Amino acid sequence: MIEIADERERFAAIAQDYAKSPIGTLVISPANRERSELNSLIHKELQHEGIVSGNDQQTMVYVERKDMTGAERTFANSYRPNEDIIRYNSASKVYKVKAGAYAKVVATDHEKNKITVRFLNGRELTYNPTRFSGVSVYYEAERAFAEGDRLQIRAPFRAKRIANAELGSITRIEPDRIRLAMDSGREVSVELRKFRHLDYGYAVTSHSSQGLTFDRVLINADTRESVRLLNDRMAYVAISRARYDARIYTDSTQNLSEALNREINKITALEAVQGNEREVKKDRDELRQDRSAAQQPQLPFDHDIKQRPTHIEPAQTQAAPPAIESRNSIARATNETLIRTDSAQNLSESLNRSTNRPTALRATLDDRELRKDRDKLTPDALASQQQRPSEHSLNQAPTHPKPTLTKAAEPEIEGPEIDLGGLIR
Repeated sequence: MIEIADERERFAAIAQDYAKSPIGTLVISPANRERSELNSLIHKELQHEGIVSGNDQQTMVYVERKDMTGAERTFANSYRPNEDIIRYNSASKVYKVKAGAYAKVVATDHEKNKITVRFLNGRELTYNPTRFSGVSVYYEAERAFAEGDRLQIRAPFRAKRIANAELGSITRIEPDRIRLAMDSGREVSVELRKFRHLDYGYAVTSHSSQGLTFDRVLINADTRESVRLLNDRMAYVAISRARYDARIYTDSTQNLSEALNREINKITALEAVQGNEREVKKDRDELRQDRSAAQQPQLPFDHDIKQRPTHIEPAQTQAAPPAIESRNSIARATNETLIRTDSAQNLSESLNRSTNRPTALRATLDDRELRKDRDKLTPDALASQQQRPSEHSLNQAPTHPKPTLTKAAEPEIEGPEIDLGGLIR
């Protein structure tokens, strides 16, 4: 265990230690930034020692954008025009894209959430990134490779049947091609125009070191790293890669024990990110559905059961009283006997007192009584009564003398039944 607080000095010490015995040695560092810096230092140190050729070949490689999550790949403003390279891991018949095709981002439209890409054959395609999943995003970077350098395959190389993270050494390098002797014993030729997922293979992350075994392992353990990167799981994976010797370089031996004993639950950092991506996608789908629903014209009956109707319900009003037609038209319509009365004005007032049938029926019965009494009166009394029609209403008690034996006379004045339903409509 070696303590070097300054990061630059610690990285230089690791590079020198590696160069002393490069065969069968692997450097493990939890973060990609540290891995990249250590690789560059080790490459230079090996050149200084004469182990690697001093004739560097500047090679353009693809480096994955680790800062871009799956959710961010669905937003146009996450892409960088003229920098980002997209690899389509799945085919699309709609956009006529083959699996494994590459295209460079040339333009973005934030308002419409669309990106424009250009393929190697010059074809341009504009699409919404939410409609094309299963992509990987990279950017271009230069590496100074030389014969004797250790390289790592950074993506599956299906054409050569090489898995991601496999290691090999450069046996020959040309401007457009690199020949590798893989640790598995195979020799492959990589055409740089078709495959650029290469990087130095001296230092790797603890994640990509899984499954590897080396005689000697040098571990960079900065206790200031987050628990996601430096924890008990990382310590176990890194130390167990060594057959004989595992050496730890750290910034603080005092804090190292606590940092390496930090437990991490079963949800790894990758799983946590994927869970967050699912939540972001769900919110976006709901927002998209809300926008689509808002753009659709809504009919008066197009509402949810729980939603109150948007149309105005007609107010319940009282029925208007039926118009009083003339006696002749009523008679023609109902074919009933016309009601005889001494005053049409009194009849109209009686019928207009209420619109319900029972009240009109009572008024008709009162009219019967009046007619019965009028038939009993003398002609002089009747004439006197007709001169004062407004002194009483049909509901008031009559002013003429009360006739005798009224009950006995009732059967004599019974007339036909009158259907008042035809009168009141």
